[in-house]
Amino acid sequence: MSAADDIGVQGATSYLSVNTPMVGGPGSAKDIDTQTATALIQATAQAQHANIARMVPDLQNPATRRNLYLEVGDGSAASATWLAKGYPDFARSMTTTVLPWEKIASMDVRGRYVLFGANTADVEHALTVGLEAMGLDVTSTTASPGEVFQWFLATSGLGASFLILALIVVVSSGAGVILNARSYAIQRLQGSSFAEVLSRDLLALGRFALPLYVGVALLTAIGLFVYNSLHQLAQFGMVALLVAATLALTALLTHTAVLVLAGRVPLIAAVKGLIPSKSIFVSIYTVRIAASLLAVGILSATLALGGQVLGQQASKAVWASNSDLNQLQFASYLSMEEFAQQSATFAHVAKQADADGQAVLAFMRPFAEMRPYDPNSKVAPAPGPPVVFVNSSYLERETILDAQGQRIQPSNTVRLLVPETLQGELTEITAVIAGAIGADRPFTETVMIANNQAINAFGSNSGILADTEVPGAVLVTIPSGGGWITEPDYYAYAMSGAMLFTDPARIISGADTAGAPAFVTGFHPAALDASIVFQKDASALRNHLFSTIAAIAVLMVTSLGVAIIYTRKNAQRIFTSFIHGWRSWRVNKVLLTVEAVAGIGLVLYGLSIPARHAGALAKKIADGGAPVPVDIPALMEWAPAIAAGIALVSITFTLLALRGYKTSLIRSHSADA
Repeated sequence: MSAADDIGVQGATSYLSVNTPMVGGPGSAKDIDTQTATALIQATAQAQHANIARMVPDLQNPATRRNLYLEVGDGSAASATWLAKGYPDFARSMTTTVLPWEKIASMDVRGRYVLFGANTADVEHALTVGLEAMGLDVTSTTASPGEVFQWFLATSGLGASFLILALIVVVSSGAGVILNARSYAIQRLQGSSFAEVLSRDLLALGRFALPLYVGVALLTAIGLFVYNSLHQLAQFGMVALLVAATLALTALLTHTAVLVLAGRVPLIAAVKGLIPSKSIFVSIYTVRIAASLLAVGILSATLALGGQVLGQQASKAVWASNSDLNQLQFASYLSMEEFAQQSATFAHVAKQADADGQAVLAFMRPFAEMRPYDPNSKVAPAPGPPVVFVNSSYLERETILDAQGQRIQPSNTVRLLVPETLQGELTEITAVIAGAIGADRPFTETVMIANNQAINAFGSNSGILADTEVPGAVLVTIPSGGGWITEPDYYAYAMSGAMLFTDPARIISGADTAGAPAFVTGFHPAALDASIVFQKDASALRNHLFSTIAAIAVLMVTSLGVAIIYTRKNAQRIFTSFIHGWRSWRVNKVLLTVEAVAGIGLVLYGLSIPARHAGALAKKIADGGAPVPVDIPALMEWAPAIAAGIALVSITFTLLALRGYKTSLIRSHSADA
């Protein structure tokens, strides 16, 4: 539900993006008849009895706040009440403020719109025809609740948790039937049919589960009332019902399947407590294998997230000391001509702020990305030390020491700073970086710096870095406000978060005055983005930790199941081996063989993960794609070790369970004797 709030709007049936065509169309906002376009949108809402909202991110906190400017054409719709009662935010990660349409009526019409109502197709058609007649481009998208839920499961770590929970349901449902096999046999002996036995079980489960479900529902409702005053309760109930129904269906199918298997055992043998060992044995190992495969992926993701979260936690102090740095937001619905003119104007303003020490550049690029591209190459570029581009303002904030322990001071020259440990690679590093930045922007000095320094970068191609530390980095220092950064680069650096500003209000007013009004639409603290990333990763880590523990629990429970079934099936042989003093492996060699095969298979699966990654890369290159300069993630290389560890844990659980049940069996038989 929180994911739906983050990426969409409650009750929305469609989203429209109104933009300037790439070719043709209005050249700037001045060429668009805003009054006519706004009147068209309002008239469409009234004529079609639909509600239409313009969605605008908050200027100072777009990641967690947004505004909806609503035109009401259907006063009976739930969305119409938002103007008076406010938007029913489900989670606290996104706050939505609903305002009347009139407050945005004079604003540039280009942007994103939200449509509500059952007749969305008619509304879309009317708006598309009308706005395209004005020279605008209109595109429509939808996001169904199922798509949002699928996206959330994939990105939050709860997808793995759901699969593990389904396996737990399978194990518990199957175990319930197996442990009551003699009871079912007695019912068969009394003449009960399969349908009667199953219906009796379902009635008993219903009497037990119904009060439990009601209690859970009441506790959940109380929790939601405290959390968000029961906002979007119906939608939450639908999602919860979908999850519960899926798990209930899984339990029903498992219960029925195992009951069918139990019914195939001859009646006399079943009354003695015998079960269909082979079928149950295969079923349990199917669950064990599935849990093991999931555990490999979950544990790998958990370790990766754990490393990220630890790095982000350590970087909190860095962001706290740089809390005055802000990332700018830019208009996204501009024509090519409009963008070219306004970005050039912005570059002049940003360059002056850079020269005045109000812009900080701290941009990290992977070394492999900077290697020259060879279209005939069939291998990906080799990795190397990360490269961090910084300006003079950065050097005034961050302490970088040279090889003699002296602090690197800002200068008017472009310098290459290389850790002493990379002395042997200096020639290659110099050649690659010089080739990447171009002969027209050479660095004039190379300085060796001390090893093992905490070098921090604030941005990268992927945006703000929550984990700022870049170990073993090479630095390129650039004079602030000089000619090294080109005009297009100022916009690119500012948009990506590579260049941050201490006085964003000056940038906005300067750009507006210089002829780029509304090009810079707002700003927000860069530390806020880092904090949001940390919170999301920490939440995902908790989900993965839960999934890891649950997966291990499934392996433990199935180990107990394997031990019980194997011991029951081979009880006589096990007791005989005890009397004759035979070694355990002679009696348990079948089970040990199965466990060994399963363990080896899991290790081979772990070995295949980096191999499949390399194979996919090789195929892409062979198909004519450019060599992708991406390193294999470190944890991917550890996948075989992770798989081997899980296999060892699984086998250990089984051996311990087997030993325990074997001891219990021997004591029981000895007492009877």
